[in-house]
Amino acid sequence: MKNKNNNAEIVARILDLVEKNGKMDKEVVIAANLSRTALSEWRSGRAYPGTNAIIQLAKYFNVSTDYILNGKDFEPTEKTGLDPEWRKIMEKISEMSEEDRKEVTMYIKGIIEGYSLK
Repeated sequence: MKNKNNNAEIVARILDLVEKNGKMDKEVVIAANLSRTALSEWRSGRAYPGTNAIIQLAKYFNVSTDYILNGKDFEPTEKTGLDPEWRKIMEKISEMSEEDRKEVTMYIKGIIEGYSLK
């Protein structure tokens, strides 16, 4: 079992990610598939994040689980390697209608194909 101090540090890093990314608790719990009271329970020390929550939060914030668990410097995950600006763009695209997403995708593919021909 993890010690209480380590749990508090993990919670502090998660809450710091929420704040630094300008997210509301509701956005985070929905995106990471957490209970709606998870963050408030963690803040109060009544509960601590489990393995699945840490994995989901790492994916959501595009950090490694090592960062959440151990506080290592931020490193984008190798899966996406996206910087914060590109993550914002991807979030906006994901909010678009299916038709608009297809149009944006075709436009980007056209640019990439044109770029690769140069």
